[in-house]
Amino acid sequence: MSNPLKELHCYLRVSSEGQKTDGGSLNVQRNHGKKLSKKLGLKYVEVFEGSSSTMIRSEEDFYNSPRPQYRLLQDMIRDKRLINLWVWNKDRLHRDNLEEEFFNRFMIQEHKINFYYGEHGDLLRLDTPLDRMNNRFFSIISTYQKDNTSYLSRKGKQEKSRTEGSKGVFMGGTVNFGYTTKNKKFKKHPTESKYVKKMFEMYSRGESLKEIKTYFDTNGVKPRRSKLWSLGSLHKMLMNRVYIGEFIWVDRKSEEEFFITVPRIVTHSLFQKVQRKLTVNQKNKGSNSRKFDTLLDDFLVCYCGENITSHIKSTHGKIVKKYYYCHSKNNKWKGKKVDVCMNRRSMNMDETDKLVSETVREVVGDSNLLKERFKIDVLDKKSVDEDTIEIEKDKLQTSIDNINKELEVIIDSLSINEINHLTKKTETRVYKEVKKTLEEQRLVQEERKEQKVDEIEELDNQKDWVNWVTKYSDEINTSFSNITSDYLKGIVSNIEVSPKMGKNRDDEEKQVGHIMKINFKLPIVGDSIQYNDVKKKSKGYKLVNGKKSIKKEIGINVGGRKKK
Repeated sequence: MSNPLKELHCYLRVSSEGQKTDGGSLNVQRNHGKKLSKKLGLKYVEVFEGSSSTMIRSEEDFYNSPRPQYRLLQDMIRDKRLINLWVWNKDRLHRDNLEEEFFNRFMIQEHKINFYYGEHGDLLRLDTPLDRMNNRFFSIISTYQKDNTSYLSRKGKQEKSRTEGSKGVFMGGTVNFGYTTKNKKFKKHPTESKYVKKMFEMYSRGESLKEIKTYFDTNGVKPRRSKLWSLGSLHKMLMNRVYIGEFIWVDRKSEEEFFITVPRIVTHSLFQKVQRKLTVNQKNKGSNSRKFDTLLDDFLVCYCGENITSHIKSTHGKIVKKYYYCHSKNNKWKGKKVDVCMNRRSMNMDETDKLVSETVREVVGDSNLLKERFKIDVLDKKSVDEDTIEIEKDKLQTSIDNINKELEVIIDSLSINEINHLTKKTETRVYKEVKKTLEEQRLVQEERKEQKVDEIEELDNQKDWVNWVTKYSDEINTSFSNITSDYLKGIVSNIEVSPKMGKNRDDEEKQVGHIMKINFKLPIVGDSIQYNDVKKKSKGYKLVNGKKSIKKEIGINVGGRKKK
């Protein structure tokens, strides 16, 4: 049985996950704790909090701190299982003056524990009013210095972002994998940037995060802070827009966003493709449907923004229940903040699959003539068209890069205008006029950029469409009797599901069904061909686009008896 009189509990905490991973700050604390334990002749007992943090605003907050190890310390002190406590710095244990005051009063003084702090293990004295006053005074000074340092750092980063953001200024910390710094500017790392591009290409081809991790680990590609790659780090990298040249940081106090232009590593086309795959893969995470083949798991989305996935219940190997349902309730139970969702009823899987299959078959069937002409005009020269699509995408990417350069000039001009105003080189009236004009230009360029990105996505859809028609060319003139998930991926973007409300048997407003909006990748709903001369069709024709979506409703079996 342990003897608290002969133990020194050393509380270790770091400020971020990065410090927790790289071990620098953590090892310093651990080593000093062990040295002090040996010096005092006590047994070293480590209490590691990790990177958790909280702000204390009341006595209730103090006793209900979300830091588990901090709460454990309090329990141990009250139970007389902890007599000696050490921290590297009181800031590691306390987040503000109020929290420190509560701890000193209700823990150290009330339970008479020995509280050591710092490199040399100074013992905190709170015996006299003077001791307590001195401690409060030094605590206030420490808080002021910390706040002042934070304020100056924030202002410095803001000013640097405004004046040098368009030049790829590096704001400090650990540079993103794939980049290095030169003269405090972002630069592409000659080796790492190639692996970043390789990572995006692998994932876009359907290779998993585990396969990417294995590839990196076995090829000597080292992450920034550890020996091996984690799946979480790779997932975050694939979502990071820094790799298309957009680095954004948000000031926590003012919530103002600052844009830093950095060298692009991957194209917008590749980045967009990866984001779509990430969305689909994240949607299926945690669903038991992965054990079974389902038709619509990759397509159904709820109007509330949450996923709709399948649930298949089997008993003794026999499937007894199959349905699709919105995950909002489950996510709320797990603690996620979700919007109120009225889509509370599940959807019978067989009936839903049948309705979607029949609708898609009908839309594609009505558009058979278009696809027949598409085969004749496109598939015979497929390789040429694919090359043409890639050339067009390259042109659009070049346009985006040029727009980014124009945005850099505008941001530079905004920065100069701000400096001239602060140094009183320009009048306030002129400053406001120049700022307004530049902001308008910036919005115009950003809209142009967004339009180019949309055009790239449309070209990708065209390429997918050509590949899809090639794969299913033998079925073009058939009734598509076998609608598969792979087949749907070629023509359907997603299926938005919203509740249909109405009166039930008891004349109460309830959900009575679902409204499904099937969104196609191309405008083939009601498309047609318009001949230049109906009497002489040899004179040619033009394709008339239809719509990209169609709505269908499916009811719910309300059942039961009417209330008496």
